[in-house]
This record gives sequence, C-alpha cells and structure tokens, in this order.
Amino acid sequence: MPETARNAEAAVYWTSSYGDARWEARAIGYYNKVEELIVFMCDASFNCRPENVADATLSGVTLGI
Repeated sequence: MPETARNAEAAVYWTSSYGDARWEARAIGYYNKVEELIVFMCDASFNCRPENVADATLSGVTLGI
C-alpha cells in the first residue's frame, strides 16, 4: 500500500546587526502524520524487507544559528 501524509511546518527567523557583527538564529518546527509509512525491517541475519507501519507521527524542532 502506498504512503500518504499530512504535513505542517512553521519557522521563526531572527537577524540582528551591531556594528560589523551580524547575529542570526532560526527555529523550525514540523509535524508529519503518515499512514502506511514504509520502513525496512531486518532480522538477526540482516535480511531486510519493506513493511508498512499503519500510522506514524514524525515531529520535532530544528534550531540553527
């Protein structure tokens, strides 16, 4: 069965200058709801095959300077 997903992402960027110095920062948040996520499952002998996960949620925040 194919994967389907709904995604949301929000970002905040900040920039400041003082003299010759420049400061930047950013935060990006994401939320993904996936149905039939395709993953690879391996046994102890490293025989791998694709399988589907019925429902998965992937979320987090990326920070940068």
